[in-house]
Amino acid sequence: MNTSLNNIEKLVYNAVYDAAKLSTGGDFTYADEVYDIVKDQMSQNQLKGYLSQLVQKNMIVITSDKYKQILGERGNPFYESYPKFDI
Repeated sequence: MNTSLNNIEKLVYNAVYDAAKLSTGGDFTYADEVYDIVKDQMSQNQLKGYLSQLVQKNMIVITSDKYKQILGERGNPFYESYPKFDI
């Protein structure tokens, strides 16, 4: 687990966390729901890049099926993963 994140990665992680909480009570979310939160700060392609970085740092998991659900670390719901970060 690598929690050494820059401020934009923290912003994206917090948006993922918030989107999951809003849509499923914290179980999972989707990239379009995250984008709705960060669309004033970045493009969809930038978001995809930051989501990929969070996957590489083992902060989130994105399922490989057609749904592409975003889950917390090790596939756990977000309420069992890292809390939101202070930025």
